[in-house]
Amino acid sequence: QAGISVAVDNAVFYNQQSSVRFIDADGTATPGYLGFKNIKTLTTYNTGNVDLDNDGIMGEIIIDVASPAETDPGYKNPYVSLECGDFEVNSFIKIGEIDFNGKSIGSLDITGAGLPKWNLYFGAHNSGIDLDAGFQFKINSLKFNYGPEIDGNWLGFENLFIADSFTGIPEDPSTWSPSGKFKIGNFADNAPATFDIGTREFDGVSEPVIFISAPMTGSARIENIHIGDKDFGAAAIDGINVHRLTIEMPGRDLGNI
Repeated sequence: QAGISVAVDNAVFYNQQSSVRFIDADGTATPGYLGFKNIKTLTTYNTGNVDLDNDGIMGEIIIDVASPAETDPGYKNPYVSLECGDFEVNSFIKIGEIDFNGKSIGSLDITGAGLPKWNLYFGAHNSGIDLDAGFQFKINSLKFNYGPEIDGNWLGFENLFIADSFTGIPEDPSTWSPSGKFKIGNFADNAPATFDIGTREFDGVSEPVIFISAPMTGSARIENIHIGDKDFGAAAIDGINVHRLTIEMPGRDLGNI
C-alpha cells in the first residue's frame, strides 16, 4: 500500500489579524482596494477518529500518487491525490469591518463552517495544471451586516449545504440529507478544471494572462434566507451542471471578446 495517511485529534487554531488589504496595483497614485479589518477565526479539526457519514469507516487524510491505466476511460495522466472521507472541521470567522476604497460597507460573521468530506487531485498538461476538487460543505450561519451594525440591516443564510445531490423534500429542510461531493473538474469523466498562464493579443499588445476553465456539477440547499427583518424561507438549487466556465485574468473591456 503506497501513500501517506494523516490523522488529526482535536487540533485547535485561533488566528487574528488587524487588517488584510487587496490592492489593484494599476500604477495610479490612489489605487483601488478591498480591505478587511479586525479578523478573528477559531477552528477545530478531527479526522481518523470520527465517522461522520456513518458508513462504518473512520476516514483519515490520504496523500498518494495515482497512475491511471491506459484503458481507464477517465483522466489518463499521473496525478497527486489528497482526499478525506471524514473531516470534522468547525470554523468560526468574524470580520469586524469590510472597507471598499475607504468606505465601510459592513461586517461579516460566519459560524459553524465545515467540510465533512473532500478530495483534491492535481495533474498537469503541457502548459498548466489539471484539477479535480470535490467537497461537501456546510455553514450553520452566514450573516453580512451592511451599513452600520446598529441599524440592524443584514443579509443572512442559515444552514447552507453544498454537495452532489440531496434526498428529501426541497420545501422541508428537516428531510434533507446530502450525498456525494460538489465537483469542480472531474477526472473520472476526463473533464478536469484547468489553470494556465500564457499571453494573448489585446488591442495590438501582447500581455500576460491567466486562463481558468472550471466545469462544475452539484447541488446547494439553504434552510432559510433572511433579508432585513424578513425571513424568505428555504432555497433549493439542484442539478447544477456547468459544462463550460472560462475565466481570464486580467479581464477584457466589454465588447472586446
